[in-house]
Amino acid sequence: MKKFLAILMALCMLLSMAACGAKPDDGGVVTIRFWQAGGDTVGAASVMRLLLDKFELQNPGIKVEYQAIPWSNDPHTIFQTGIAGGDIAD
Repeated sequence: MKKFLAILMALCMLLSMAACGAKPDDGGVVTIRFWQAGGDTVGAASVMRLLLDKFELQNPGIKVEYQAIPWSNDPHTIFQTGIAGGDIAD
């Protein structure tokens, strides 16, 4: 049940990020970068990719670039660097 709630929360975050002013490319497709802390745990990345694939099928105008960030890589620092460098939000 905890895994399901974590996945559900991640999808909610993904959907909220989709509404943050993303603009479509020339082909009319919006690309969202989704970074998941702890996504390197057993099965987490594969489950998330399955969910994101289903999300993309149901929303053909949205493409999700998924990156799992291991806990050992200090996701907090990676997120801070991404924000400062403009990789997370425009």
